[in-house]
Amino acid sequence: MNKKNDWESFLRCLKRECRIHPLKLMIKKDNKKHTFIIKHNIRENWSLYHKTIFELLVKENYKKHVEIRYNNRLISALLT
Repeated sequence: MNKKNDWESFLRCLKRECRIHPLKLMIKKDNKKHTFIIKHNIRENWSLYHKTIFELLVKENYKKHVEIRYNNRLISALLT
């Protein structure tokens, strides 16, 4: 298990999860802003659950501001 807890490790983990599950991940980087869009067909509860987990991880571990939108097919996160 990788015990490293930095931003690049988080991105690798997110990409790996999206390859394992039926998800499409798009990442955009613009200066110090990161935008993540995860498309899926798993329903809104899945989006809500991952929204909560993502917010907690980013705020507590990486001290970044995150804005997340979600619906039954998509999670969109903007980190600044």
